[in-house]
Amino acid sequence: MGMLIINDKLNRIEPYIVDKTEYSVKLDANESFLNFPQSLKEELMDALMKVLYNRYPDPESEQLCRLYGQYCGVDSKYILAGNGSDEIIQTLMNGFLNCGDAVLTLKPDFSMYKFYASLLGAYVYEYDLDENLTFDLEDFIRVALDEEVKIIIFSTPNNPTGAVVSREHIIKIVEETDALVVVDEAYFEFHGETVVDLITKYENLAVLRTCSKAMGLAAARVGFIIAGESIIRNFKKVKAPYNVNSLSQATASVMLRHPEIIKDNIKQIVKERDYLYQELCKLQQNDSFKVYPTCANFIYIKTERAKELNEALKKQGIAIRCFGESLRINAGSREENLRLIETLSCALKDLK
Repeated sequence: MGMLIINDKLNRIEPYIVDKTEYSVKLDANESFLNFPQSLKEELMDALMKVLYNRYPDPESEQLCRLYGQYCGVDSKYILAGNGSDEIIQTLMNGFLNCGDAVLTLKPDFSMYKFYASLLGAYVYEYDLDENLTFDLEDFIRVALDEEVKIIIFSTPNNPTGAVVSREHIIKIVEETDALVVVDEAYFEFHGETVVDLITKYENLAVLRTCSKAMGLAAARVGFIIAGESIIRNFKKVKAPYNVNSLSQATASVMLRHPEIIKDNIKQIVKERDYLYQELCKLQQNDSFKVYPTCANFIYIKTERAKELNEALKKQGIAIRCFGESLRINAGSREENLRLIETLSCALKDLK
């Protein structure tokens, strides 16, 4: 008696391990290399001074959603905030799925889609991207229909590949299935194509956004779901009542009052992304080190030497992301990018 019996489900789950090593160059988490602007620090301090720390936060983050609505051109009644996109994804899975339902996503794609769906007891179909990081649209829709999929979820630009699913393809998926189609636009700002304008046209479409990437507010953990009335109404039924803390609401609100700064941040990040891509392309070695075009703030590389290269960079204090035989490197500052290129070039020569 008194012995804890662990659920079989938990015994099958591997925890998400975050590398806590201190790296001098950190290009592994798709974060912005631009910190909160010094020019807004005083405004931020003033906002934080006004927070009522002894009171729970606004349960629907109304001011924050209103500001984000102005930013993305959508009425705030179609927007809800979350404690990062992760919480929104988890809430969608919990509220819109039953145990045994099917979910369809792409492979590779953001790992938390499968994690949260599997945790609920849903079956996850992962549709493989081909060598060109595209997929057969008609067959993808066939799988959704044949398997009676309840949620279709994917990121565009895709994480980790940087490839996009076109607006036309998204519309076709939405129109030809009855699934809830969740389009994760976490990296939208680096590409510019969106489907947020379609959320009132299609009641089975939801869009996810975040303040973590282009706005550089990863520490605040602020994300959004943008969808029509039916999805928003039902999402409210299952979300936690005080899910976005007052400090995060205040911080993101300060940033959103300055769209010109966000626009400048995007311009700087895209400039460094393009520079990094051009320099990485110079290191290409046929198919043994293949660099893919990107529409996000990171570069995707396929190479059989991924693990060795990752370890070589780690030894020099540089963190990137390794996925088996592929690497993902987010754009850093010019200094960080130069150091990455120099170190990676030396590592490739050493492995020849």
